[in-house]
Amino acid sequence: MNMFVRTAAVAAAASLSLAAQGAISASWAEIGSDNASFNPPAVVYSSMTGPYAAFPAGPALGTANYTSVMTGASETLTQLRFVGGVVTANTSLLFTFFDSAAVELSSFTVTLSQGGNFIWTINLDESDGIDVAQIGSLSIAGVDGATGQWFLTQVAPTVGSQTPVSGPFIHAFELTTVPAPGALALLGVAGLAARRRR
Repeated sequence: MNMFVRTAAVAAAASLSLAAQGAISASWAEIGSDNASFNPPAVVYSSMTGPYAAFPAGPALGTANYTSVMTGASETLTQLRFVGGVVTANTSLLFTFFDSAAVELSSFTVTLSQGGNFIWTINLDESDGIDVAQIGSLSIAGVDGATGQWFLTQVAPTVGSQTPVSGPFIHAFELTTVPAPGALALLGVAGLAARRRR
């Protein structure tokens, strides 16, 4: 299958009170490419399988209520993938994460260099401090008049679960996180315990 992947540094600003932030970058692949089924090891939620459908382009792209498979109440986001995009190149989208009580946890803005709909991969650094809830929601909206689409799929998530948006349709996106330091310590202790049993 012919796959086109473009990578571009993007202007990004996280709505955080951090002194230093890592670089946020975005790349895109054609819809229908093999890139849609890629699942790195730390994926905690994934509903990227097509075929896809979408509502007409608008300033509010949508909100998805999801349940991830992360072990903690929240973890730091390192990668977000979604199917969709902006109508006009070099316009921005705001990604906002909420917990199950609809309290905002974190948000960031990304300027997408390409107009049109693609499979977008947004890479974040742990220092960006974008926390996502184990059970929560993701909202995507245009910034400063930007419009776009967030595609839907009828295929059940391969990791986690999601509340349908309309009929059987759910939003197509994927979350990859880094476990909190406490969760990593527990994994280390569990590994030591398993090693001692041998």
